Order: sequence, then structure tokens, then C-alpha cells
Amino acid sequence: MSSGFKFPVPARHVSKPSDPESLFRSLSSRKIPHLWSHQADVLRSWHTSFQHSQDVAFELPTGTGKTLIALLIGEYRRQAYGERIAYLCPTRQLAYQVNSLSSVTYGIPTNVLVGPQADYDPKHYSAYASGEAIAVTTYSAIFNNNPRINDANVLIFDDAHAADQYVSSPWTVNINRFEDKDLYFGFLELFRDKLPSWLLYNLRKNDDPMTRGTVDKLPSPVFFSRREPVTDYFDSKLPSKLSYAWQNIRGHLAACNVYLTWPLISIRPLVPPTLTLQAVAGAKQRLFISATLGANGDLEGFTGIKGINRIPAPLGWDKQGSGRRFILFPEMTLPPKAAERAVLNVMRESSRTLVLTPDGVSAEKMHETIARSLPQHKLLTASSIEESLEPFTSETEAILLLQGRYDGLDLPGTACNLEIINGLPSATSPQEKFLFSRLGAHSVLRDRIQTRVTQGLGRCTRGATDHAVILVYGDHCLDNCIKAEFISGLHPELQAEFEYAREASKVGFPEDLEKIAKAFMTKEPGWEQADGWIRELRDKLTRQSDPTAAVLLNTVAKELDYGYAIWNESYEVALQKARECCDHLEGVKLAPYRAWWYYLAGNAAFLAERQTGKTQYGDVARELFGRASAAAPAIAWFRTLGQDRQIATGAESELTAEQIEKRLGEVGIIGSAFEEQMSDMLRLIDSNVPQSFHQGLELLGCWLGFGARRAQSAGEPDGVWWLGDTMILAFEAKTQESAEGPISLSWCRETQGHLAWVKTNLGPPASCPLNGVIISSRQRVSFDSRPVRENLYAIDPAAMRKLAREVCDAIRGLRAAATDRPSEEMREIISQRLAQLGLDPGSILRLISSVPIGTLSEVK
Repeated sequence: MSSGFKFPVPARHVSKPSDPESLFRSLSSRKIPHLWSHQADVLRSWHTSFQHSQDVAFELPTGTGKTLIALLIGEYRRQAYGERIAYLCPTRQLAYQVNSLSSVTYGIPTNVLVGPQADYDPKHYSAYASGEAIAVTTYSAIFNNNPRINDANVLIFDDAHAADQYVSSPWTVNINRFEDKDLYFGFLELFRDKLPSWLLYNLRKNDDPMTRGTVDKLPSPVFFSRREPVTDYFDSKLPSKLSYAWQNIRGHLAACNVYLTWPLISIRPLVPPTLTLQAVAGAKQRLFISATLGANGDLEGFTGIKGINRIPAPLGWDKQGSGRRFILFPEMTLPPKAAERAVLNVMRESSRTLVLTPDGVSAEKMHETIARSLPQHKLLTASSIEESLEPFTSETEAILLLQGRYDGLDLPGTACNLEIINGLPSATSPQEKFLFSRLGAHSVLRDRIQTRVTQGLGRCTRGATDHAVILVYGDHCLDNCIKAEFISGLHPELQAEFEYAREASKVGFPEDLEKIAKAFMTKEPGWEQADGWIRELRDKLTRQSDPTAAVLLNTVAKELDYGYAIWNESYEVALQKARECCDHLEGVKLAPYRAWWYYLAGNAAFLAERQTGKTQYGDVARELFGRASAAAPAIAWFRTLGQDRQIATGAESELTAEQIEKRLGEVGIIGSAFEEQMSDMLRLIDSNVPQSFHQGLELLGCWLGFGARRAQSAGEPDGVWWLGDTMILAFEAKTQESAEGPISLSWCRETQGHLAWVKTNLGPPASCPLNGVIISSRQRVSFDSRPVRENLYAIDPAAMRKLAREVCDAIRGLRAAATDRPSEEMREIISQRLAQLGLDPGSILRLISSVPIGTLSEVK
């Protein structure tokens, strides 16, 4: 009797496709009738010239079918060569989206493999392993400890520029001050005697938002000298969530850099040693796809893979984009508070809004603002859309707030028609923050910023008929996005949209911004003419290449050679490669980045001396550190590396120029924020009310380029100014007191107490001069104060107020000169101009310390 069991009969073998286009025509279940011509062009170029290349990349604007091209290449190789294909996405949500497109719309067999590897569906994993279907997964599934998908013949990197943090994560230990508080402060304690007092103070305190932008780097020779205590400390204290990355870098600490920021401490190599992972190194082909690949070698630097071949965009798509973005700059004519109010009002009238911020600090501030101002809207974050966008797109009043997610998110049609870009995406990692904010290597990161802005602007315009209002404001956005050199490097469609935005944003009142945004959404009369103007301008424009981008692209292979050499402890080779990088990075614009590579070369020489015992490498290291200091004198520890002395005289001006240039960027070279702050400073410092004067004193110190703070609690100085570890001024302000009588014994004791507070709380080195300054109009001093006058000075409030007006005039002139100038050039201008006006650090110190208390006439 038959059991009813039937043996399975495998499907008949079908002929292998001759090329990806033929494969597309054979997909009987597809729901799209044909390929677009540009898709066919890319497929033909790949098949003719690059199908046997190990690393290939192509770019197309958003909404032009990149995913289909990549999947067709993967499916062609699966059928033609029987290969295992893994398609990598930044997020689980995007993986599910790609899988739906592939299996339902394109008719290409795919399965999602995300989440815990032990929980992969056995059928789906078997289909991948046997080459019967493409696996759609996330970057984290490959870049982790013992990945299950570890033998793909082809890896497809979707949204390749969103991969930076995912690719580097296996070799990055991030210590969060909130989640790992004891570990964070314990690590600082290991280096308390090696860090500048001002930096240690800013990192330790947690009550002043002004310190949260602090970023610096622990000098690598210092980190190397303490690698054994660090290893012991991490082996015993590190939580399990950080153990994978720690084990990967534990034996390679000499290759790692330590970045110190207020939110976290980050320890990682310069470039990820990606090819030490067999899951990546073993692939026959690695295909990278993106809306913007960039022109400066960032793709190679992000991935740790050199020699990536690029398929150029087909003719026509070098001009045309997808959809229409109506971009507005609220801060073009509105003060910051009015601009934010206008943005919130536009959000209030929108059903769904996407908000993008560059980092955790800005995301936290935006979260607080939205929760306070728009309580009726449901506020969602990345965790809300981990597997699907439905929690956002199904709501009628919702705001999706994402940090550093400029790619990997599709909101087409009516899913979302309002987007907010809050803050310039200049740095999404501590390493980038150091290069951008501390070193001032803006030219190096310009292409990266342009890429992220381009990616971010395309989240809500995925198809030809999509449209969205995009409000761009916040930290550094306006100043960068309206500069000619920034706009000219964008896609022509975006260039035209930005040019129109500069005109459309010239509104007088917040409600005008709201009206113009609403008019675009409802397509009121006149929009057709405006849209025609944009398209006409677009056709006349071309993307201008940045000369520095070509230099960086030609240098990146050597940078990667350095990264792998130092990772493998080949320090002499690393030194050679780093010096080759220095030789290529010529010109004023690349001076900060050249300084960075002189420093890295110096560190390689330092390590080579310790590895080989050849003392001549020590001389080479000191010479290279000196070159680094000459190219970027604002980094004080470049100058002190390998030396037993403090920062040399002359670098103070570069330090102040760096801080003033950064502060100008914060208030903007366009808009009313600067004049508002100048007015506030003069009004406050003219006041005899103590609290008001103290605020004015703090602002004056900041605009002179000093670190500055006012009293936060009883017993503190009324104000403190500092400049690295080279100068500290502690102020006792007596502006409320009459000019009659002498400076008393109690005033002098109080000021000496402030110097004691500075020693205890800021911990400056013994060589750092401490000066106590009494701000008073009194011209005499009490005789009995003689024992407590050491290091005390007196200055009239009128002199401080005169100084404030001189500073105001000087900075106003510098601001006028800042338009379209690169950061590196601007710092040099600031330094020279301050010296000409007698506002450089040396002149300020001479002014404030010109009247020692002991030189005043005494009163018994």
C-alpha cells in the first residue's frame, strides 16, 4: 500500500543568462515592464568592463533605480556562476524594504537574514548557502564576531557612504559617559597628569552645556606609554557589550587613536582593517552603490579597501535629479530664536516631519525642543522604525527624529513632505569632530559634508513627481550651505535648488517663511514659473571639482597602506607611507591635514625607535612633530610631543585664532545672531550689576579667543580666562563699589582664594602662570594687604569696557572678511589682524597685568 509520499523533483536546469539585461527580460514575475535606459547603460558598463574586477562602485541620484541594478548584478552572478550573494543594508528596516522590492516587484528571489544569527530561518539561510536566493542582511551581520554569513562570493554594499560607522565598529571602543560612567571617568583618571587642565576640567564637569562641544585627542605616544595599565583596566572593567571590539584592538593599541569628547571616549584605528575579516577579504567581488560616491577617496577610507573601480553616471543623469526639493534657510534673515519658532510652526502644520541631526548632542537638544513645543505630535526615533517605517507613515501627526542617518531611508510620495536638517553634518564620529573642529581640516571634509547634505536632501524625494519642503538651519548650516565653493560642488539640480533657496529665504518675518512653505506644498500660482527657473538654471550648470579632492583621491591608497602597516606593527613601512602622504598634501588649504599626517608619521617613527632600538628614529619623530606644529600651531601638544617643556611662546595667537574662527562659525557670517551677541556683550559689560557684568566678562573672553567661564557657584572667581596651559586669569569684579577708598585686604584675600580655586579645580601645571585680577576703579591699596598681593593686578572697569568695544569692532571687520574664505586662511587672517590691533594674547596679558597691586599708592 502506498504511503502517499512523493519524492521531490528538482526544477529543470535552465540556461545561464548571457548578461544582466537578458536576465531582466527572463524575470517572468516582475511587475515593471522595462529597464530605464540609464539602468541598462550601467549594467552594460559593468558587464563589459568590470564583472571580473574585485571592487566596483557606481552612483546614481536617489529614485533612479540603483537597487534594481545591484540586484540584477547579484542575480546574474548567482545564476551564471552559482555564487553566494549577500546584499548589505545599513538598517533592518531597509533590509526588509529591499527584500520586498526584490521578491515582489522585481521577481528576484531574496530572503531577509537579520537579527540574532542563531535565529535565522533555516530555509532562508539554506537558500543563501546553496546559491538559490540572495541574502538581504545588514552590515552588522558581516562586521561582527564570527559572522554566520562569512563566505559570500559577492558582497553588495548598499548606501555605501552610510556604512562608515558600521564598517569601523568591530575595531571601535566607544565609552559613553552616561551608559559607562565609571569607565569613562576611570579612563580619564589614568591620564590625569598627561591631559591639559582645561580639557580635563571640561570633560569631567557635566553641568555646563558650553563644554559639550569639547573635542581633543590623546597624543598617541602618551597612550602607548600607558598601554599596559589601560589593558589591565579594560580587561577587568569593560562591559560585555564592548568586549568584541576590545578584543579586536587589544593587541593593536599602538595603531589606535583616542578621541576625547564630552559624550564619549572613542578608541579606534585611523582606518578600519577591513581586509583582516575573511568574510570581506574572501569575496570575489565587492559592489558599492550610492547616490553620491564622492571624489576625494572617502569611499576607500571608510571601507579600508583601496583600488575601487568607479562606473561613471550615464549621460543625462549628471544633470537631472529626482523630484523637487523646496529648500529654505530660515536663518538667512531671521534671528536664531525667530528662525526656530518659524520652523516649529511649519512642523506644527505638517502631518509628518523628518528631522535629521548630525550627532547625539544636537539630537538631544532637538528632542527637548520638539517635546516641549509640539506635544500633540508623536515623537519617534530610530528604534521606532527598526523593522518598518509603518509606525511613522501610519500616523497623522508624527515627527521622526534621527541622528546621523543621511542615507538608508526612503519616504516617497506622500509618506513625508517636510524635512528638517538641523545642524551641519560635518562630523558624525569623534575622529571627524577632531579633524573638523579641533584641527580645522575643513577642506578635507568638504566633499564628505556635500555627500551627506546631498543624501539627506533626498530622503523624501524618491521619484520624479515627489516633492518636499526642506528647512536647513542650526549649527554652521547657513554659513556653509550658501558659500559658492560649497554649492558649486553639488549635483547641478541641487545647485539650482540652492540658488533659488538663497532668494526665496529672504523673508522678513517668521510667518512669511510659513506662508511660502505652505504655498509650495499647495502649488499656488506662480510655482510653475519658479520651477521652470530652477530647471533652466540646472541645465546651464555643471558640478565643479574641488582641486583638493583629486589630491586626496591620489593619496588615499598610501593612507590605507599606512593604516594596515601600523596595524601589523610594520612601523618602518608605516613611517615611509605616512611621509609619502605628507609629500602629496601640498598647498595652504591642505595645511591642517598635512599637519595631521606629519603627526602620524612622527608617531610611526616614535614606534619604530621602540621596536628597533634605532635612536635616529627618535630624532625623526621630533622633527616630524615639529613640522606638524608648524603646519597647525593651534594644536599645542604637537609642539610638546617628545619634549619636556610647555607650549612655546608664539603659539598662543594661533590658539586664539582657532577659537575665534570657530565662534564666528557658530554665530554665522550671515544673519543677525552676531550683532545680537555683540550688543549683549557691550550691554552686559557696561552694567554695574555683578551678575550682568560677569556675563559680559565671559563673552569678552570668548571673543578674544580664550576659554572663559563665569562663576557657577559660591567661592568661584567672578570670571576665569585661560589659554591652554600657558595663561590663566582669575577675576574678582568690584564694579558695584564706589571709586572711593582703597583696594582692601579682604578683596586681595578673596582674589588669592580664587587662585587657590583654580589650582584645585583646573589643576594647571606648575609652569602655568596664574594671575589674579581685581576689576575696580579704585586707585589705591590698603597697606595691610602687603602679605597677600603676590600675582595680583588691578584694572579699571573703564579699561575693560574700552577693550570690549575694540574687540567688537575688530571681530566685526573679521566677520566681513570671512565670506567664502576657507577656515585655514581665515585663522591666519585673524591671527595677523589681532596682532596689528594689539588684541593678541601677549598684548591682552600686558594690558590686564600692567598695574600690579603693589605699585598702587598705599593707604594705612
